[in-house]
Formats: sequence, C-alpha cells, structure tokens
Amino acid sequence: MEKTPKSQPTMREKPESQSPYKSLADAPGMAEIEKQLEWYRLIHLGRLLDNKARIYLRQAKGWSYHASHAGHDGIQVALGLAFRPNKDFLFPYYRDMLTCLAAGLTPHEIILNGLTKANDLAGGGRHMSNHFSKISVGIWNVSSATGSHCGLKKACTSARLRVRRNGGSDSRKTRP
Repeated sequence: MEKTPKSQPTMREKPESQSPYKSLADAPGMAEIEKQLEWYRLIHLGRLLDNKARIYLRQAKGWSYHASHAGHDGIQVALGLAFRPNKDFLFPYYRDMLTCLAAGLTPHEIILNGLTKANDLAGGGRHMSNHFSKISVGIWNVSSATGSHCGLKKACTSARLRVRRNGGSDSRKTRP
C-alpha cells in the first residue's frame, strides 16, 4: 500500500476550506447570527422544559398532563417573538409553551404552572397545567377549546377599536 505524501491531505485531514458543506448561517439574506443564536437558545430552553415536564409527570409531582410543543418550535418562537408586551393580546393554547416562553414567561413561571403552585400567575395553583398566563404583559389564560378563544379575541379587538374611535388612549392598564 502506498503512503500518501504529506502535501496531499487525506479525507480525515481535509482542511475546512475544502469542505463540501458551507455554512448558511451567515449567507446573504439570512438573519444575523446573534438573532439565530437567540432563536436556538429559546428552542433549546423550550425542549429542556418539555423534558422536565415529562419527568415531573412520570414522578407524579406535577403536570396533570403534558402536551409537547415538539415539531412546532419554529412557528412558536416566531409567534412569541412577534408578540409585543403591553400592546398585543395573546391567548395561548395548551401546547403553546414555547410561544409563551418567547413572549415573556420565565422558565420559573412555566414550572410553577406545571406544578400548580400557589404563586403560579395563571391560576394560583387552581387549574390544570399548561394553561399559561401573564396578564401584566397581555398573555391571557383561556380554556383549552380552540373555538372558545375566538370570542375573547373579538371582544379585545372590538374594545380596542372602540377606544381608538372615541379618541381614547390605546394604552392598557395592567394589574399590579
């Protein structure tokens, strides 16, 4: 068997510049690297919380049920980051943990919700897990039936339009 001369790299020694794969992270038209890293951080944190919820459920310590957001990570991060605290209203579905995380709920608040603790923002420990809320920023706790969200959304939108039409302020008063 012939020895490969030192001047020609072997497959294992192939310099990175000759790699057939090119990174798209900094390609023209892509979001900035810092923004992509923030998206990745949120998705990774969401998956860690998702796994923690499964563990708590198996140990019978919390999470009366768990519905994973896996597979919807990208759209949930996009929705959560598009949410404008104290300007928009968010009516999350029970699978929208990652949306709520990106919109402003902390991991601590999500775990309190899952363990149904008294200092949970959504219901003070008196509801099923995965019904997220943080009224101070505009995330509202609603029932799980998706059709029931429509009436609340319509009412908020109508009230906001009525206030604008009557010359009132568009800012919302939040609970302390």
